[in-house]
Amino acid sequence: MDEEKQKQIAVFRFAVISGFVGGRMLERGETEKLMKEKCAKRWQIPGSVRTHGSESENKEWILRDKASGGRLESLYPRKRSDKGKPRAIEQDTAMGIISLTGC
Repeated sequence: MDEEKQKQIAVFRFAVISGFVGGRMLERGETEKLMKEKCAKRWQIPGSVRTHGSESENKEWILRDKASGGRLESLYPRKRSDKGKPRAIEQDTAMGIISLTGC
């Protein structure tokens, strides 16, 4: 993924969480209400066919933003740790598991 696409995604993510990280103190119950609104809203998410985000996703972005001191780069998509690795187990491994479980 090129730098421009990563930046578009990070800007989108910041727009979603800006109400939580902008320095404004939220009153009691306001945080939960705002989070529900953000999760219920339909978004045009860059690089995705999805139209909704999750609470856990938003919380992760908030934590990443705060931990970085508000650096936009903290909201860039992370590289996959399993890139280039098979997602399925090898047949020999599967057969070994089957023989151990007695199936």
